[in-house]
Amino acid sequence: MPSEKVMAEIKKSVSRPSLKLSLALLVAVLCTVVTAIDIAPETGRPGVTCDEFYHVSYGKRLVASLLANGLDFFRPLCISQTFGWRRGGPPVHPPLGNWILGWANWLFDPKPLDPLPTAIAPARLGTAVCFGCLAFIVGLFCMRRYGLVGGMSAAFSLVCMPRLFGHAHLAALDLITAFTCTRTIVAIIWAGEKQALYRFALAGVVWGLALLTRFHALLCFPPILCYMICRLRH
Repeated sequence: MPSEKVMAEIKKSVSRPSLKLSLALLVAVLCTVVTAIDIAPETGRPGVTCDEFYHVSYGKRLVASLLANGLDFFRPLCISQTFGWRRGGPPVHPPLGNWILGWANWLFDPKPLDPLPTAIAPARLGTAVCFGCLAFIVGLFCMRRYGLVGGMSAAFSLVCMPRLFGHAHLAALDLITAFTCTRTIVAIIWAGEKQALYRFALAGVVWGLALLTRFHALLCFPPILCYMICRLRH
C-alpha cells in the first residue's frame, strides 16, 4: 500500500493546472483528428448538404476580397460589394462563422481568388477544429470545477454525442454556433467569479463574437441575466 505521503503527492500532481490544461488539449486534438479524417464526401463520408455551398462560397468570397483589397476591404464601397447588400433585400448573415470556413478552405484551395470553384471537404476542417475547441473548453471548465474525472467525462461525453459529432463533419454553422455560445456562457461565469471590470469586458467581447457568428446568440441573454442577478444580487 502506498504511504500517505505518496498519495498526497499523487493527488497534488493530479490537481496541477498544467496537467488539466494538457489533458484538455489532448482531448481537443484527438477530437479534431478523429473528426477530420472522416469529412471527405468523395470517399463515402457524409454527403454534401444543401447549405454548405452557400456558407463555403460566402466565406471564400470574404477571404478573396480581403486578400485582393488589403485594408481597403474595410472601406464602405468594398464592404457593400463583398457582402452584397441589397436595398429591401434580406439582411446579410453574420460573417464570423463563414470566415472560419473560408480560411479553412483557403488552406487547400489552388485558386483562392477565383470565386467559382468551391470545395466542401477543406472547409469542413474549420468545423472540425471548432469541435475540438468546444471539447477543450468543456473539458477544462469541468476539470476546474468538478475535478479531473468529472472534466474528462464531460469532454468525452460531448465528443460522443451523435448530433454534435455529426454536425462537426459539415461546413455549416450549427457546430460553430454551439462553440461560440458555450464559450460565451463559460466567459460570463468566469467574469462573475471575481466580478472584475476587465473580466466583464472580455466576456462581452466573447459574446459579441458569438453574435457575429449567428444571431441565435441572443438566446444566451435570458440565462446570462438570471445568472448575473443571482450572482450580483442586483
